[in-house]
Amino acid sequence: MYSESGKTTKAPKQILFDTAKRVFENAAYALLSEEAESVGEVMGVEIEFSGERYGRMRLLVPYELAITCAANMLGEEEHSAAAREYCEDALGELLNMITGSVLPRIFGSEVDLHIGSPRPTGVRSLPLPSACIETTLCVEGHKVTLCFENTRA
Repeated sequence: MYSESGKTTKAPKQILFDTAKRVFENAAYALLSEEAESVGEVMGVEIEFSGERYGRMRLLVPYELAITCAANMLGEEEHSAAAREYCEDALGELLNMITGSVLPRIFGSEVDLHIGSPRPTGVRSLPLPSACIETTLCVEGHKVTLCFENTRA
């Protein structure tokens, strides 16, 4: 499953899906579901990476799911003030975990990369660039989109 360089032989889209699934389940205690409800208001976070490769990862999550994930990660009640206050931070941390796992699996463990800090993109629906590799998950009945862009500088 892995080459000598540490790269996986899986397709990048499958790597994104498998990693996001694992992170949502293990870090946010949020399980995949069969179908997604209507999206509604979406929160986005992104992380840029640079070094031998350049690009960014974006995570788009419905606002209600972001609150649920924050509550689960904080050990708070779902609609607590703390869950609402820290939902962007929680999404940033989830994306940080996903990015830190995905990049070495796509590029190999020997590639020198700098991963930036998560940055919110706001509470809105964002158009995704046509050049991105995108995967969609249904988490707790909500559509979650993860986008990987490799711009190669």
